[in-house]
Amino acid sequence: MRDARRFSDPPNLSPNTPNQKDTSMTINSKRQLRSFDAKSVDQTRLADIPTILSARHAHLSEGHHQERLVVATHEASHLLLALLTHTTNFGSYAYIRVPGRSSKQGGKCGVNGSIPVGHLTSHKADMMVSLAGSIFSGMTHPTDVNMGQCDQKDYEKRLAEYANEEGISLEMAEEQFGQMVIDETAATLVQYWTTIDWLAAALLLNCSADGDIKLRPIIDYFYADPKRLVVPARSTYFQVPEKHAAYVATLDLKVSIPNE
Repeated sequence: MRDARRFSDPPNLSPNTPNQKDTSMTINSKRQLRSFDAKSVDQTRLADIPTILSARHAHLSEGHHQERLVVATHEASHLLLALLTHTTNFGSYAYIRVPGRSSKQGGKCGVNGSIPVGHLTSHKADMMVSLAGSIFSGMTHPTDVNMGQCDQKDYEKRLAEYANEEGISLEMAEEQFGQMVIDETAATLVQYWTTIDWLAAALLLNCSADGDIKLRPIIDYFYADPKRLVVPARSTYFQVPEKHAAYVATLDLKVSIPNE
């Protein structure tokens, strides 16, 4: 689930527009960056996370651990698209709930998660961020119709706003603009499949015993060098379904994700 509340923008962390006035934020970011161990994520397969976290979450069943892997990749898809827009409109904490624990960010109950990405100025960018999780989940879990319903509503709301601004019907907006957004989002997910796996591992390795995650160190790591978003080949927990890879290949798209 993508949390689409409007957050107060922190100083711009994009390397294209550095904020030189707020030295306290710069110092704090460096301190947080040192606390994030990217090398450990590089060396960790997502499939091994349940074993690694077995002591931290000793009360969880194997099924619960597997559910958290599914949720983590869903949330990582939202995070990837948001990072590609260079937005600074993130909340400070994400969460991937731990059954039996009370998350300060996401409450209790079953496995669920959220990446706090606020509304983006560009309709296209905002819609791509909203759709990313549900499209990824649709690729990997096509029979799970409940995953991503909130994200779908966010997408539909922005599509309606686009249609209103353009003075066209919702049906026309969906056919001409919405389908393009869906296709480009799918193509981006396939292109960055290993990055999604890496991000999911990073989220789970850096969550607290209650499931809360300090998001800023992960964001800072990528914004310090955007080339890091191209993660080298790694063993991924989910494989790109052949039919989706073939569909994306036939589109021959030049994906364009607006910067925020």
